[in-house]
Amino acid sequence: MQTPAGAELVADGSKAVITDFFAAAFNPSTLPRYTHTVLAALALGSFVAIAMSAWYMHKNKHEHFAQKTMKVGVVAAVIATGCLLVSAHSAAVVVAEEQPSKIAMMEGHYETGTLPLYAVGWVDEEAQETAAPIALPGFTSFLASGDFNKEYPGLNQIVAENDEIEHSDLPVNLVFQSYHLMVALFGVIVLVLILAAIAAFKKGSNLGSKKWVQWILILSPLAPFIAIQSGWSTAEFGRQPYVVYPSVSGPDGVSLLTNEAASQSVTAPELMITIALFAVVYLLLLVAWVRLIGKAVKEGPVLESEKAAVAGSDTAASAASFAVGSDASADEKKKEA
Repeated sequence: MQTPAGAELVADGSKAVITDFFAAAFNPSTLPRYTHTVLAALALGSFVAIAMSAWYMHKNKHEHFAQKTMKVGVVAAVIATGCLLVSAHSAAVVVAEEQPSKIAMMEGHYETGTLPLYAVGWVDEEAQETAAPIALPGFTSFLASGDFNKEYPGLNQIVAENDEIEHSDLPVNLVFQSYHLMVALFGVIVLVLILAAIAAFKKGSNLGSKKWVQWILILSPLAPFIAIQSGWSTAEFGRQPYVVYPSVSGPDGVSLLTNEAASQSVTAPELMITIALFAVVYLLLLVAWVRLIGKAVKEGPVLESEKAAVAGSDTAASAASFAVGSDASADEKKKEA
């Protein structure tokens, strides 16, 4: 849908058919996007471990376990976040090479030229201007190509050369904001990770015992979680107004506008019922997940020695019960005799 490959249009142009499965499965954006997604999930999981450790510290429970888990979580988060930066660069390079309108919307780029880098800003779509307090000219061009002077087509040129789309079809400010929110949250993740690393590894530091630090770490998974949603929004809204984007290296004519993406076999009521059922199922899964995780966190860690002791006491109790039952049975037999 982002960078189609391994397909061609049939003779009458009514549909695309796969001609090379492996080319379609391993299209230009498959590996960068897959790697980026997995690493983002690992980073989120690492921050969940950090948050759980901070919660136990806050409650003064299982402190030895919390300190150990905090260190493991920080190490895992550092590795995942470092690799995430590399995968993000790879994904951005693919976007710059394959999806010119998306990279232009990500930076509110209307006129052809070098791509600036903004920290924050606002895109006035009617005036076709981007207002930003800080702009670094050419920096996004450098990040995407290694060349500060590399020029990329602006949205005005893209629309002028494509008779399928208009400016009103492009959600420029939405893509701009979701992209920059993701980038800003990555900065937050790095700062929180530094704080967690000091609390976990610096000898003599009592940073981990401070309540405000504990609460920051407890809430820290929100940053990678929202960043993942923002990244998804950038990817999906960024390909609009296409369901199947006409990427630069894609097969000629293999694309599909959103307003033409209507199923010939599924009716609107069937679609709504399906979506409603999915919502119900996922809501039930969410409730079950919250209950299970809440129970596990409340119970806390159980050492293997404690499990063995519990199992041993249960075995001893069962043996004693069996012995008592056997003795009682013997006495009954004697009486009958």
